[in-house]
Amino acid sequence: MPAMLLNNDYNLIIAGITQSPTYYNRIIEAAKALGVEKRVHLIGAVSEEEKFWLFKHCAAFCFPSLAEGFGLPVIEAMQLGTPVILSKSTSLPEVGGPCAVYFNSMNTESVTQAADTFIKTGIKGATRQDLINWAMQFDWDIAAKKYWKLYTE
Repeated sequence: MPAMLLNNDYNLIIAGITQSPTYYNRIIEAAKALGVEKRVHLIGAVSEEEKFWLFKHCAAFCFPSLAEGFGLPVIEAMQLGTPVILSKSTSLPEVGGPCAVYFNSMNTESVTQAADTFIKTGIKGATRQDLINWAMQFDWDIAAKKYWKLYTE
């Protein structure tokens, strides 16, 4: 997602344990092609504490998943009031709802446009509290109570 760095001076921090040499090289090559390689940082696996620190202190959390089962990291970020920028694939639009900025495809133009939209307008007027409130609907206790009610009916 180095294309998110076009037209701004942000840094991109990519964390995760699935960073194979092929993945790493693909990201760095894409960043070099766009001239933003000095602002791309692949930091590998992080602890839970580090993850939450990153969520709390970043300008936005980008989740470009194309094969997501649900999107728990998106909810974790939103629960802290962190804006999210998501792909329109899988369940992510349901999880991010009206409180997210979306990109339609993984191409450079779409990703850059989503980043520009976020920088210029934020999350469609949503406040940090709006993000937290939206994420609360995915609380496990609430979900369990709704399921139990449905089951008993």
